Amino acid sequence: MNTRPRPQAQQRPASALDAAIEATEEIQVYGTKEKISLSMEEVRLLIAIPTRTGKLPSDREIILFQKTCKARGLNPYAKDAFLVGYDGKDGAKFETIVSLQAVLKRCEGNKDYEGKEYGVLVWDAADKKVVEIQGDCVPKDMPVVGGWCRIYRKGKRPEYATATMKAYAKQFGHWAVDPHWMIAKCAIAKACRQAYPSDVGDLTIQEEMGAIMERTEAAPVARQRSNASLNARLAAQVMPTVEEVLGPADDDHGDAWEPSDEERDLIEQQLFDTHENAAEA
Repeated sequence: MNTRPRPQAQQRPASALDAAIEATEEIQVYGTKEKISLSMEEVRLLIAIPTRTGKLPSDREIILFQKTCKARGLNPYAKDAFLVGYDGKDGAKFETIVSLQAVLKRCEGNKDYEGKEYGVLVWDAADKKVVEIQGDCVPKDMPVVGGWCRIYRKGKRPEYATATMKAYAKQFGHWAVDPHWMIAKCAIAKACRQAYPSDVGDLTIQEEMGAIMERTEAAPVARQRSNASLNARLAAQVMPTVEEVLGPADDDHGDAWEPSDEERDLIEQQLFDTHENAAEA
């Protein structure tokens, strides 16, 4: 009887993904001497915010989050970055979003940074024109149509950016409570990216990502473990409360304003002209 030795099964060679799964990323935190380590399990158990239906991020999504934090020097434990899930049409998706403070730190870390001005753009119906207002306190008879920000840099022209309510505003979450501050934050982040593309890059704040913000409004307890309260706290930290930013909010917001066709055309043209004139200044 021929008894040939049975060939032994060869082990599958470790892939780059396998190596990444096992790795712990060491991150040099931007602007400090601090270093932190970030493992996949830490991201999965302590940082990732599940979708409404309780889905958790895939290994690839976690690795991408780790690599983004490493490349940009983000410290998720200091609320620089969040991995937030939402249920999309094609299934669960996870995105990396950052806090506005993380963006501002990268501006303030540049030697030529000389500060910023920001506010909202309102429609003055009497004069039929768009007007800049500094800050986000607006007369009730002036509908807000956008936000603006001007970044000042030593020896350079100011970098100016606008963000329109039409492009960013949502009808839920803090957008429903304090839309003026939300649109101003979008303009600030946009101006920072334009002024310092190497430092800020494509970092996106939560106010710019409506689908993710909607999901964070009532994140379910998707994990049966002791860090359930931590998840809720992290979800709450994705957006600062109005009280934290401005003090108690005024609940009287009145009915939503809808411009006429003529007003809409004038607003869009003037917003375009405002941005073009600022760019040429």
